[in-house]
Amino acid sequence: YASAMLPPRISRMYVLLLILVPIVLYTFTLGFPFMWDDYGQIVNNEFLRDPARLPEILTSSTFDAGVGKLGGAFYRPMASLSYFVNYQIWGLNPTGFRIFQLFLHVLVGVLVFFVIKRILSRSLDYEKSNFLSFLTALLFLIHPAQVESIVYIGCVGEILYTLFALIAFLFLLIAENKSIQSSISVHKLVFFFIFTFLGLLAKETAVVILPIAFLYLWLFMKPKWKTWLIMMVGSIGTLGLYVWLRFAVSHVGIVIKYATYISQASLTDRLLTVPYILFRYLIT
Repeated sequence: YASAMLPPRISRMYVLLLILVPIVLYTFTLGFPFMWDDYGQIVNNEFLRDPARLPEILTSSTFDAGVGKLGGAFYRPMASLSYFVNYQIWGLNPTGFRIFQLFLHVLVGVLVFFVIKRILSRSLDYEKSNFLSFLTALLFLIHPAQVESIVYIGCVGEILYTLFALIAFLFLLIAENKSIQSSISVHKLVFFFIFTFLGLLAKETAVVILPIAFLYLWLFMKPKWKTWLIMMVGSIGTLGLYVWLRFAVSHVGIVIKYATYISQASLTDRLLTVPYILFRYLIT
């Protein structure tokens, strides 16, 4: 009786809190100015001023090179598209860009709630899965490690790729037909690959959703061989399309060295530094 009557109300309360808490927490940052890469990607980017140049924005890097073209080492057209849309609405008012970014962060937090809830519901009752999912999403939303992604407009790609990756993973989760053992909905897998691809266009780090998806399938869903084949073909196709757009269409190469110490270190030094980096993240 309790599980039938209480959870919907509890779920709505949790979602409402997940929306309100980060808004209250980050409202004071909305008046912050543009900073650092914001100038090259937004303030001094003449391409954002002219809607006719949108095709160039979507097939180039993100920085205005100052010679009538876009340049840089990033191929993140979804991030560039967000800058373009925000500029058309707000002009060069950084508050508008920050409102958009905070909205995305809240949306991502709510998605974390639903994804974790879907996973936990495999083994926990509705109330427990709700509560633990709420705590997980709340920690995600308010953790200090998230500050840069929320208040630094140049990091909008972080939130966008996470948003698309979570939507993709949610489609993977709902693709399972629990009434038919090992049965997976193919059309929902199509949406999984569509949103994975959009995530890659926001930031290449979105590629992590593919090994995570394969691991989840292997551990929990245990689908038939046809599903594995679809996943393999879809993953190769998604990555192939991204590689083609980046290197053949947009001609955005990979920059080997940046102006950072770690980029100038040898591979051995980098590998030896990994344990320290992980430790520092855990401390944070």
